[in-house]
Amino acid sequence: MRPSTTRSPAKKLFFVRNAHLSMKVQDLYSWQLSRDISIDTTDISGAEVWVTFDQNGRSNFSNLHFVENEPGTRVNFKYQSINFALKDTVVHFGDLSRRISGDAKNVVFLLEPVDYTVPECGQAIQVRPRVDDSNFVYQQNRFEQIDVKASA
Repeated sequence: MRPSTTRSPAKKLFFVRNAHLSMKVQDLYSWQLSRDISIDTTDISGAEVWVTFDQNGRSNFSNLHFVENEPGTRVNFKYQSINFALKDTVVHFGDLSRRISGDAKNVVFLLEPVDYTVPECGQAIQVRPRVDDSNFVYQQNRFEQIDVKASA
C-alpha cells in the first residue's frame, strides 16, 4: 500500500509486531524482464489497528490504495493468498459521526481452504473470526467483556 499524493496530518493506521509471508516467484528461470510473485500464505501476529471515521464519515484509510500491477514494472505481486491468519491483534475503532467507539481485543481472523487437495479454482473457504474481552460504546452506553466467535 502507499498513500495518495494528498497530504493530511499523520494518523496511526496500524502496527505489526510479526508478519510471515510465504511467496513464490513464478517462472523464475524464464526469459522475461518482469517477474510475478504470488503471496501464498500470510501469517500476522501482534498487530494493532486504528480505524477512525471523522464527522463527515471519512476513514483514516481513505487515502490509501493497494499497489497493483503497473505496466512496465519488473516485479508484480499477486495477492491470491487464501491462507490468511491474523492473531493476537487489537483493533481500535472510533466513528465520530455515529458516536460509536470500541476496542476489539484478542482478535483472531483465519481464512483457509476446507480441503487442500481441491484445486484453487474450486476450493471452499472457511472463515473463522473471533474477539475476546472487548468493549463497545454507543452514544455513551458502554458494553464490556464482549466475546464473539463465528465460523462460515
